[in-house]
Amino acid sequence: MSTKGAVALIVGLVVVGVGVVVGDRFAASLVEDQLAGQVESRLEVTGTPDVQIGGFPFLTQLASGTFSHVTADVDAVVLDGVPTTDVTVDARGVRRGDPITVDELEASLTLPVSAVQDAVAERTGLAVTVVVQGEQLQASMDVLGVPLAVTFAPRVEGGRLLVDTTSLSLGGLSVDAASLPGGLGDRLVDLEVPVDGLPDGLALTDAHVVTDGVRVTVAGTDVTLEAP
Repeated sequence: MSTKGAVALIVGLVVVGVGVVVGDRFAASLVEDQLAGQVESRLEVTGTPDVQIGGFPFLTQLASGTFSHVTADVDAVVLDGVPTTDVTVDARGVRRGDPITVDELEASLTLPVSAVQDAVAERTGLAVTVVVQGEQLQASMDVLGVPLAVTFAPRVEGGRLLVDTTSLSLGGLSVDAASLPGGLGDRLVDLEVPVDGLPDGLALTDAHVVTDGVRVTVAGTDVTLEAP
């Protein structure tokens, strides 16, 4: 084959290849938009969800019913009545069906300080205000008319979100939990913040304080998701 013919063949293959890529990505974009619309219609969200389907070719994945990599980002979602923010999802090996199954899934979201505040108030029976204090949380309440400040640090143990008391200040003086009246100190130990409704196969793996709440991560393998 002449040089001219070879160049023509290469250019032709490139043009065809580009057409395949454009067509494939166009189809993926349509499905991504449809998925984003379903998220908006089925969940109480703020902002437009950003759904991305990775891997090429997409049409082959669509035909097989298995997607190699799917990610989603949502500004805010109300989950079980709790307003969460900055929700990110990273899923690999997603298979369509009822139920939907996922080989590997990791998701992160930010719980508001109100979730911790409600848990502390329910456990102690006191009116409580919780704020972010650096890398920890600080709860303020009154005990027999004396202000009590409690500093908490979140952790995950056995798939549960717990907050540990790291310091106590009663009336401006450092105290230990045992000195608090009415057994209050015992109620500030192993305090759990409920995170309900996780799909089968997912469990809490990490938690840390951020500027607007507690950032939690859930992860799992062979995850089962009921089709909406």
